[in-house]
Amino acid sequence: MIQSPTTLESTLIKLRVYGSTSTSSRLLKVSDAFEVFGMTQVLGGMSFAFNIEWPEIFNQCIDYSKALSIDFASILPIGCFQQSWTFTGNFYMQIGYPPIVLIIMLIVYKARRSGLREQVDPPDKEIQMEHEDLLSSSLSHCFTFVFMIYPAVSQNIFQALIPQELSDDTELLRVDFQIDFGSPTHTMLVFVAIFMILVYPLGFPLAIMYTLWSNRAGLLIPESPERKQFDPLVADYKLDCYYWEALEMFRKVLLTGIMIFFVPGSVFQLVFGVLISAVFLCRSVSIQPYMSRFNNRF
Repeated sequence: MIQSPTTLESTLIKLRVYGSTSTSSRLLKVSDAFEVFGMTQVLGGMSFAFNIEWPEIFNQCIDYSKALSIDFASILPIGCFQQSWTFTGNFYMQIGYPPIVLIIMLIVYKARRSGLREQVDPPDKEIQMEHEDLLSSSLSHCFTFVFMIYPAVSQNIFQALIPQELSDDTELLRVDFQIDFGSPTHTMLVFVAIFMILVYPLGFPLAIMYTLWSNRAGLLIPESPERKQFDPLVADYKLDCYYWEALEMFRKVLLTGIMIFFVPGSVFQLVFGVLISAVFLCRSVSIQPYMSRFNNRF
């Protein structure tokens, strides 16, 4: 039986927290699992961006992996119950629910923190550790959620900008032929999509990169308070590769989002996609950023 997205999300969050607080061998297993999940996200996005016809059994695996990406638009059969449901509804749902979930997580964190013992002067180490553990756990929940939604939401945003020319005077939205490209409905989608590109595809990795770079002095020191605070982002990587998670997010959006602006299956698209993959592969092989030997070889 396939788990529901909610159950899968809960399981992954528990794995992430478990991995960040357990022994090294357990951490490797958790990071290995997340690397495999990340690969399925990229492959699932590439099937649309590159118009690749995968084998049927592989397509079934990709469909199941959409639950790990919390791709509600593909999981929920909304169109079966709402015949007028179009890409427009899809689009606004995809960009609307992540902020709501993150706000709920923030409220839960605030509520849990209010239940902890107050700090005293001089600081009590036990109380301080309780607050640090709560912060690290909450960040782990947030990052796991962002990790799962990032490729699907980013690709959904880019899809609002891609036309499909049927004739000299007919141009429709490639993902939904019910929407005329350039119509008032589509024009509104374009304005929202351009703003959302700054929030999701570019905003998330840039915010993570800036945060890690601002704390780089502490992140280069083993067992430092900074490494404990940002453990969900840096635990899988070597000390000097603390920034690698942000680069991985850029790689995902390049291969699953930017690629859809090229003609699907064209030589230029394939060459550009291979070039991006080769650059990241060579860099990864060169510096071996992961703590896990499996991930470095995978």
